[in-house]
This record gives sequence, structure tokens and C-alpha cells, in this order.
Amino acid sequence: NSGAVRGHPDNLAVEQESFDISPHLDQLKVGGNLLSIHGLNDGVNSSDFLISSQLIGGGSEFLAPSALRYKDQVTITSSGTLKARSLMGNQWSALTEAVFAVGVPASSETLVISEIMYHAGEGSDYDYIELMNISSTERLQLGGIKFIEGIQFEFSYGIDLLPRERLVLVKDLDAFHQKHGEEITVVGEFLGNLSNGGERLLLVDQSGQIIRDFSYSDDAGWPQGADGEGPSLILKYPESSPDHSKEQNWRSSRFSGGNPGKTDATRFTGNPSEDSDGDLIPALLEYAMGTSDQDSNQSDPLLVQRFDHQIRFSYLENSAAEDVALIAEVSEDLRNWKPLSAKGVRVSREEDSHGKIRVTISPKESIASQFLRLRAVVK
Repeated sequence: NSGAVRGHPDNLAVEQESFDISPHLDQLKVGGNLLSIHGLNDGVNSSDFLISSQLIGGGSEFLAPSALRYKDQVTITSSGTLKARSLMGNQWSALTEAVFAVGVPASSETLVISEIMYHAGEGSDYDYIELMNISSTERLQLGGIKFIEGIQFEFSYGIDLLPRERLVLVKDLDAFHQKHGEEITVVGEFLGNLSNGGERLLLVDQSGQIIRDFSYSDDAGWPQGADGEGPSLILKYPESSPDHSKEQNWRSSRFSGGNPGKTDATRFTGNPSEDSDGDLIPALLEYAMGTSDQDSNQSDPLLVQRFDHQIRFSYLENSAAEDVALIAEVSEDLRNWKPLSAKGVRVSREEDSHGKIRVTISPKESIASQFLRLRAVVK
């Protein structure tokens, strides 16, 4: 039942009354602050009550510590929304805002889908998609691009991707953080689900032009390790912008759970001619096959078998060794060698659960004399 100690007549309420709170600025703290106003009616029988408050600052002493004075043009270094008001006397204008995009718009020449976790062993909440800027020089602005088939997600303006940088879209952010931690760049959660059996993914730019349009699958020929066994689907040699629709351009990740946010490829180090385990296979070739130069007791990385006057040649291939190529060569005299053409042979590829590929080559016709060798070439 308290009453006000002073009043403000209705006929004066059309003009706001100022209260100087500058003597109390020392009560403000860094971060958010709450302004509380205590108002009372004249008495218990008063008919109405109105408080309309504005917090107004003016002069250099009210500038935020992070504010920068400028006289010339303002340089914008990253995409985002710019909001502005102008101050005239002690009156602020209405808020205006505009979106500014810095960088090159994403296109099929600069943006790839570099990893797909479409069948996570723990369930669909752990699924994700990784995108990569394959340009070595250009910063990409992703605002307005969107997935419209398979999953649904539209990138807001202000999202940039630096050269060779990666980002991730997830099905469920809490599940992703629980599995992979919180240090990986996640831009949001997509709607829909990544089909365990494969489906079409369509990514378009702001004007509807296709950036990526392909279908992944769990059919034979596609990496089987990514189909619910733990690994993800990794795009091989992403910097070359390979055709996403061809199964030979994909492999299983080296690790269960995939490798979101960074490359999964390996790099050779050491002396390529070294043979530490004495098995007559040099270190570079061991690396390319996914075997160790420190262990000679490994299960048949190279096999040559003969069936009814035909030779079958098979070898292991380390699919994560993207810095080296394995080349099978053929000769009839051990002097002149040439690459084994797929025209006259059958080639099969079978992936194990560790991402290694068993490549088997067999001639389509019987050959009287034939020599085969395997060569590793650094790219």
C-alpha cells in the first residue's frame, strides 16, 4: 500500500523525463546488465500507471571499448550482417541493417562434399556431411547455398570457408559433440536423414545452379566399410574435384567414426628405398600397400597365382595413401615394361574393414610368357 513521494501529471507525460544515472556507472559489470525501475502510483485509488523507458548514451565516454573511430570508408573483412544507427543530439535513429558477402561465391569448381557419414553404427543421430573449399587461394562465401535433395539445409549469410578449409553439417549436434568433441567447425543441423542404403544429394547455389548432384550407394563397388561398420565415406583426392557419382572416387575412412573437419589421407615420410624388415619390399611400396616396413610377417601383400596357363596377380592398396600411386606393369622380356592395360585384363577390387583394397588382375586370354611387377610412384 505504498504511495509515490512525488508525481508526474498526465499532461506532462507526453514529454519524457530524464534521469541522470551516470553517477552509478560503476555499478555496471562487463557483459549483460539488467535495468530495474521501481514505480508507484500516487495512491491505492489511482486510476492508471505508465512507464516507458529508454536508456540513452551520448559523447565519447559512452563508446564501447571495442568501438573504432573512422573517417573514411570501412573495410569489411568477412561476410555478415551490418547493423547501424545514427545519433543526432541525444536521439538515435531506427535500426537499419544490410548483408555483406566477402569472398567468391561457392561453385562446382571450388566446393566438394568431402565426407559422408551416412550409416553410423550408433544410429542416424551420429550422421554428418563434410564440405571442403578446394581452392588454394579463394575464400568462399556460402550464404544462400542449400541442400534440396537427400537432406535440407540452407547456409545463412556470414558463413565463409577459407582455402582448403572444411566444415560439417550434422544430424544431431549433441550426439556429434559427444562422439567427436566440440573443436570441429559445425555450422548447423540438417533436416531429414541420410539414407543407409544410399540416395541422391543435391546442393545448389543462391540462384539454383547445381554445385553438386550425385547419388551415393551401398551397392557392390562402393566402399563397404562405410555401410554401418564404423568408417565414413571419404572422397579421394578432393582437391581434384573428382566426379562424386563414381564409386571409385570414394573410400572408407581409416578410423571408426570417420574423420570430420580434417583430412583422412596419409603422407609418406622416410627413405623410400629403405627395407628395414629385409623382406625385399622397399618402404615406399610397403606404405602404398598399407603394410609395415618394420614387420616381414604380414599376410601376402603380393600374390602371384597360376590357373590353367593364366597368371593372377593381386596386391594390397592403401586407399588412404593419396600421395602415391601403385602401377601394375607387364613385360615379355624383363627389359621393356609398360602399364598393364585394363583392355586385356580383368580387374577386381575388394575392400576389407580397415580400408585396404585387394586388387586382383587376371588376363582375359592365355599368354605364353608374361612378367608382372608393381611400382609405387610418388605424386
